[in-house]
Amino acid sequence: MTGLRLSAPMKLWLAALAACILIVALSRAWRSPDAAALAAFHPTSKANPISALPLDSAEVRDIPDSVRTDINEALRAMPLLFHENHGEHPEEVRFATRGNGRAVFFTTSGVTYSLRGGLTETPDGTTDRWTLQLDFVNANEATTLSGRHAAETKFHDFRGPESQWRTGDIAFEGLTYRELWPGIDLLVGGRTNEIKHKYLVEPGVDPSVIKLRYSGATDIGVREASDDPGGLDIETPVTTLQDSSPVAFQDIDGETIAIPARYRILEADPAAGTWICDFELLGDYDPSLPLVIDPVTYVACGFIGGIDDDAGFGVTFDDEGNYYIAGSTASPMTFPAVVGPDLEYNGGNADAFVAMLPPDGSALTFCTFIGGTKIDRATCVAIDKYGDLYVGGWTWSYRWFPVTQGAADRTHNGKTDGFVMKLRPDGALIRYSTLFGGREHDIVRAIVIDDLQNAIIAGGTDSHRFDLPNVYLTGTPGYFDAFVARLNWSGTVFDRTHLVTGALDDQAYGVACLPGDDVVIVGRTLSSQTTFPVTLGPDLVFDGNPDDGFVARVSFGSHALRWCGYIGGEESDCAKAVSIDVDGHVHVTGVTFSSERFPVVVGPDLTYNGSGDAFVACVYNNGRGFLHAGYVGGARYDEGNGIAVDAMRRAYLVGSTKSDEQTFPVRDAAQPTFQGERDGFLSLVAADGGGLLMSTFFGGEAADRIDAVAVAPFGDIYMTGSTESTETTFPEVGGPDPTHNGAVDAFATRVRYDDGLEWTCRTGRVDLANQTIPANVVKVNGQSGAGVERVVSLALGESLSITIDAPPAGPTPADFALYGYLAAPTHESVNLQPYGLGDFCFGTFLSGGLPKPNFIWNNLGFEGQLGEADFPSDPAPTEVLLRNAGIRQPIVFTLQGFIRDLGSTADGPVSITNAVEVRVE
Repeated sequence: MTGLRLSAPMKLWLAALAACILIVALSRAWRSPDAAALAAFHPTSKANPISALPLDSAEVRDIPDSVRTDINEALRAMPLLFHENHGEHPEEVRFATRGNGRAVFFTTSGVTYSLRGGLTETPDGTTDRWTLQLDFVNANEATTLSGRHAAETKFHDFRGPESQWRTGDIAFEGLTYRELWPGIDLLVGGRTNEIKHKYLVEPGVDPSVIKLRYSGATDIGVREASDDPGGLDIETPVTTLQDSSPVAFQDIDGETIAIPARYRILEADPAAGTWICDFELLGDYDPSLPLVIDPVTYVACGFIGGIDDDAGFGVTFDDEGNYYIAGSTASPMTFPAVVGPDLEYNGGNADAFVAMLPPDGSALTFCTFIGGTKIDRATCVAIDKYGDLYVGGWTWSYRWFPVTQGAADRTHNGKTDGFVMKLRPDGALIRYSTLFGGREHDIVRAIVIDDLQNAIIAGGTDSHRFDLPNVYLTGTPGYFDAFVARLNWSGTVFDRTHLVTGALDDQAYGVACLPGDDVVIVGRTLSSQTTFPVTLGPDLVFDGNPDDGFVARVSFGSHALRWCGYIGGEESDCAKAVSIDVDGHVHVTGVTFSSERFPVVVGPDLTYNGSGDAFVACVYNNGRGFLHAGYVGGARYDEGNGIAVDAMRRAYLVGSTKSDEQTFPVRDAAQPTFQGERDGFLSLVAADGGGLLMSTFFGGEAADRIDAVAVAPFGDIYMTGSTESTETTFPEVGGPDPTHNGAVDAFATRVRYDDGLEWTCRTGRVDLANQTIPANVVKVNGQSGAGVERVVSLALGESLSITIDAPPAGPTPADFALYGYLAAPTHESVNLQPYGLGDFCFGTFLSGGLPKPNFIWNNLGFEGQLGEADFPSDPAPTEVLLRNAGIRQPIVFTLQGFIRDLGSTADGPVSITNAVEVRVE
């Protein structure tokens, strides 16, 4: 048998396992406060405006299999739904819906339209909002209004005082007015760009009793010479509504008989802004049979794109392929008091939201609104192995922002505070919600979850003081400081907060976790090496004018900065997002204006293209330089906003570009041509950084951007961002709302990239040297384990040996890393891998299928020596073997490894080995 053998008496293994259990528990759970924690760390302060704080972030998480969907599936909003009034509107309002600059309110006596025009004020400088009223003339005062066809989407609202919070609200796909006039019902429904009014006239009832009064219009006319004669144009100073020509019909002997019809104006008083209309039937009908009159009002409605500006900033997804977006919506539903110009409307305050979509993206599963009295924005979202959601962002709301009892910080401290909220998987319960900050501006831009369900947040602060325990300062305090903080699993304490700062402005935009207590943050700094805490690299010299990007590895365990360095050249540079690959190397993206002294190494492009380029760089896991670094861009402005790395160390880069296809690198593109003033883009960088495997535009005729990306192991790519493009040009396929709804819409997109490899990931096997059944390469005492779960049972005190074979087509001995998990995954948690060896491969910490490993062994090919920890582990196994501790039986642990598979015909750089579950009792 070829391979590498590790042997030890069983008692040493028991001691090792027990020590790992105790050390992990003690190092994370029994941390004592540091008496030297800083209470104040700023000699000076500068209150920068919030507009100076760009809020671009990407939370990246690789997880298991999901369902194949069409490329460029743009999921930007949900279908038209009618929401019941629960006290947020005056009592007479029963239901409301919103979208495309409009909110529509339904009462028993009529319909109110709150309309918005363009993005500027009207010429008289008053308002660009207008109120139009539709009343049912001489209607039955006893009519009832109820919802019809409850939608599956659930809405949760954590805005305002706690007494007003609501969960599990449902919306309806239609409304029913019963006996609106005697013998006449009205059914209201609609698609995403229209509201349908269907009048049901009982036999013997005269349809001429249906009369509609419009108030607040500037002119109303019946269309004559048009594609839709008989329809109604309703003009206001800010927009024009159109009602289609009514369709009237009867069912006679099983056949639908159409009856020509049109709108008719009965009375007009332009000075008062009122018109009364009815329906004129132009053909004969049978009054002894039911009659249907069916007009349509074109008024695009829906969520997420609502009445004002909306944007998605963070994206992640779960093991079932559901995906989640977080962002902000400035789409209030304020009921206007009077018709005409809406002088009371104050523009509304943006609220944070997090929404869940199913794998096929057909609708929203739920949407949770978060906010207080002022502006609130969610910038990032993450999910833990139990499915709980974590939302991070910032808030101006000093009143009524939802915080929970026992939270780490329940008091709004300054101008803006960061926040962290943990939600139940269905979004209907706040497990905890806490603020974060001091007396000035504090912004949370990125969030990840470690293996113990601690939330790691990163961002920027110019606060003078944090009333938090264990605050550590690295560097010289300045105006704005980059920070990274850890919030414990219960949300009760920020047990570590690190400030990485120089004498000027420094801010963090992205964060990623490494095994153990280490994290990596990236951002931008105006501080030179005389005050910024650079050490080891990747670059120790500040070149920027005025700023450089930076990347830093922070240890929560040792309270130290392991390494820190710049990424940049002679002009302005900013690192905006980060992802970690299988070897622990750090992949970074951002934007650079530097044509000289930028650290180009390998690629993908070694030449600056002009007016600002996106960049992608891979930093060694020890911080000492770049594996590769290069530009991605064209002749105009390009920026990288998000990055995710797959199991093959390929980097998926997203952002926005103003460069067209003449200069921007386009390859194997779904959208090869530039569409608008700014397009989003998606580029796939080769594992060695030497080029782009795929690169495509994504957008419509206006301004579009992609802000965040997450990647599944088998090619599914999840993105979110914002768009100003309408549905006529935006690449929408199969989403729940094909209609652009407002000035700026959020969108969520899931795409699939098929690079032509022979992927047999559905069976968990791959062709190694043309073998149809790869061998199990990890064995315990010569066994690969019995049963479906591959269990090896050992008696207490029995000797143990582990063998790792080389792949059939690979070198001998193979480069490998062996991971140990103090857990026993169930068969249901098997994650079938595209490059899996053997017949039982669990998910790894890379894909979310297992917690991060508790101990790691490596050989030279994986950056470390045998017995030493990669990344490193906590603690090194050789040290563990010297420890003794009491244990409890049975002991269960799982072994699984990575092997460099350089000889594989499947072109996979790494194979994930079979897992073996070891049970000792």
